[in-house]
Amino acid sequence: VSWDVPLTDGGSSVLNYTVTSTPGSITATTTQTTLSVPGLTNGVAYTFTVSATNSVGTGSASAASNSVIPAALPDAPTGITATSGDKQANVSWTEPSNNGSAITLYTVSIIPTGLIATTTGTSVLIQNLNNGTEYRFRVIASNTIGDSQPSDISNSVMPKPTTFTVYTAGRSFSEEGQSSTYEIATFDTLSATSTHVAVISWGDDTSTAGKVALSGLEGSVEGTHIYQENGTYSVTVTVTVNDVEQASDIGVIDVSNSEPVVTLENFESATMDNFGTPRATFTDQGSQDTHTAEIDWGDGATSTLAIDNSDNSIGGNHVYSYPGSYVVTLSVVDDDGGIGIATTSLLVAQPNTVVSIPGMTLLTMCLSAITLVVMSFWLFRRRTRC
Repeated sequence: VSWDVPLTDGGSSVLNYTVTSTPGSITATTTQTTLSVPGLTNGVAYTFTVSATNSVGTGSASAASNSVIPAALPDAPTGITATSGDKQANVSWTEPSNNGSAITLYTVSIIPTGLIATTTGTSVLIQNLNNGTEYRFRVIASNTIGDSQPSDISNSVMPKPTTFTVYTAGRSFSEEGQSSTYEIATFDTLSATSTHVAVISWGDDTSTAGKVALSGLEGSVEGTHIYQENGTYSVTVTVTVNDVEQASDIGVIDVSNSEPVVTLENFESATMDNFGTPRATFTDQGSQDTHTAEIDWGDGATSTLAIDNSDNSIGGNHVYSYPGSYVVTLSVVDDDGGIGIATTSLLVAQPNTVVSIPGMTLLTMCLSAITLVVMSFWLFRRRTRC
């Protein structure tokens, strides 16, 4: 309680001040103009009056002060009790004395994780715990003054599942032709000593055994697979416990298309007596894909080339009517729209030069080349006559 010095002391200096509470008429005396009044009850509203005393006597009491409610830190919660469920625990306690200021929050510490949960009530459901792990709990109450001392630690509980359940990972991703390892599923088991066997049906008419790992009452299933063709596959994971009980779940794996990779060797300088004969091949992780090959010869002409599916080689011929430097672009497109491109260049020194990409036998290539040369020479003679 604090106050100002009186406007007049009546001709005799003030010797002391007396502070009186309402209710309770608790009094305290001081020579200063501020005083802490002891002996009040927390949670009770009080007002105070002050009277000054000099050598003549005690003056009239002041007007009453504003109302205040004394308060202190809350007591520690008691009766901390925990009960477990599936990956969760319910913690409850008895409301402690708030010591004059309403409790606004309870903070529950989760042992041994170090995490906390908060609530304004006297119980809380704590989720996302690990089945098979032992937990205990401690509670602190808070009011406007501050935090209580921590409660005693609760009893120990161990969450566990109520049923044997398998959960797939939802949606996974891969690329055709690639060996991918998937963390394909998790499961909750009722006993850590049980035997668990997993089978993965990959959705492409193949099934393999899954690799099972167990940590407490929580297990995981991992599998490795190669998809030969892009697409969306429904994957079924089945886990069997002790050769008796089974549980399954279905997930999805999206497999993307793999684009062809094209190789086109460099042409050598070509004349009518020296044919450029580079090899052209491609690879594609999609073993079931079909392909087409197109070539831009760089002189405004394009061709669809032959593909030898036994070794994915590409073959074709072309006649350059005029000398010059040309950029050749070879494209291979699979039936899913994936495209692979390779380029090279060549220098043509003579008109009507034949170049070949030997995706055929040597004899066939030579006969084809000779035919093209003869036809080109004949066309050239006709043009010169005209």
